[in-house]
Parts: sequence; structure tokens; C-alpha cells
Amino acid sequence: MEKPQRLQIIYETAAAMITRTPGAWAQYLRFAAWLHKYPFNNTLLAYAQAPDASLLATEEVWQRLGRQPIPHAKRIAVCEYGSTGETLKFLFDVTQTAGSALPTIWSVEKDMRHRLADELLKTYNIVGSSLHLAITHLLYTTANQDFESMMRDFELDTGSHFFAELPKEGLYREIREVAEAGARILVSARCGMEMQDVDMQAIATVPHFDTVPLVIRLGNITTSLAKTALRTIEDTVRKIDRQLRNPQ
Repeated sequence: MEKPQRLQIIYETAAAMITRTPGAWAQYLRFAAWLHKYPFNNTLLAYAQAPDASLLATEEVWQRLGRQPIPHAKRIAVCEYGSTGETLKFLFDVTQTAGSALPTIWSVEKDMRHRLADELLKTYNIVGSSLHLAITHLLYTTANQDFESMMRDFELDTGSHFFAELPKEGLYREIREVAEAGARILVSARCGMEMQDVDMQAIATVPHFDTVPLVIRLGNITTSLAKTALRTIEDTVRKIDRQLRNPQ
């Protein structure tokens, strides 16, 4: 069996597993928190092949950073899409490399969370220091802007699924709630926070996403929401770091 066919089997098997329970979905999301710049399909493939991976890059990228894959390093196969179609790409986890010091990755230390929350909440004219509240508002605003376009051609995903029989307004509201809650879990994990009970309760219906097209749709929406929010958070973290290094 050729590699692309094997990857397709891995992908479809993993897609069927990650929404089987809310806990399984949350576990995947916390893994994806560290690979949020990759598209959902590649993150899922990475999760299926190396669920303990934390920092992935191609051999070429590692070389630019002064590191090399170790002998017999485990390769993680993903797909890259371009004008010439689908091609295979191989990633290596940082644990499978050696060389120069690891690249610096932004983080949210515990003593920074209040300040980060304050900076983010200023955007909404809200006074507070809850980072979870700030993440919630950030994702809600992003969903308000992008959710409708993210649901384009959704009827093609439902087929004979019972979703097709539900009122559109209520169904879309439920999908958005699950996606936003999933994005909160992902973003919170990237910020070093524990999962909130309210978010786990909001993804209780994730087992209803029990076909590959529905998992892909939910995964793409959740990933897109989280990626947009994390860009804002990363920019804000770096701004705070600069202010702390160069106080006026």
C-alpha cells in the first residue's frame, strides 16, 4: 500500500476516535495547542503517529535552527497542499533532534496571566484579570466575524446524518458553541492553564460529530478560531515582555 493511502487510513481512523468522547476530544485539543500553526488535517495526522510530540518541524527548518535529526529519528508524515496537488512532507519532533539550544517559544507564566488578561480585556472595555474570560471574549468576537463563512457548504457534510433533519438555526448555534468551547480548551492549554468545567460541559455533544466530514468541519472551525486568538495573544505577550524589559 502506498504512503498516501496509508495516511488516509490513519487519518480516517484517528478522526473516528477523537470525537468518540468529550475527554478524547479535549485530549486531542491539548495536544494541538502546541501545533496550532499547522492545519487541522496535519495536526491530526501528527497526533495519530506521535501523540507525545510537542514541537514539530521539517529537517530543513531544524537545520536552519542549528539542529539535526538524530540517527534513526522517527519521521511523522503529513500532507502538503499546493498548486501541483498533494505531496508528502516529513516532520521531526524536537526530541528526535540534537544540536544548538532549542528555539525560544513564547509562553504565559503564571505571574503574567493577570496582566495578559487585563491587556486583552481592555479591547472589550471590561475590567478584570481572568484570562479565561479574556480568551472567551476573544474567541466569541472571532466567531462573530468568521463563523458563517466557516459553515459554507455545510449541507455537503451532513448527507443522511441526523444533523440534516435539525433546524438550521439551532444546529448552527450548537456547532458554534462546541467549536468555541474546543478553541477555549486549546488556547487555554497553550497558555499553560487547566481545563475549565464549563468548557468540558460545552463539548458534551461532540460524540454527535461521528463521521469524517463532520469531524473535519469541527476540527477546521475550532483550529481556525484558536489560531486567530493565539496570534493576538502571542502579540500581546511579546508586547508585555518588551515593556518589562524596557520599563519607562
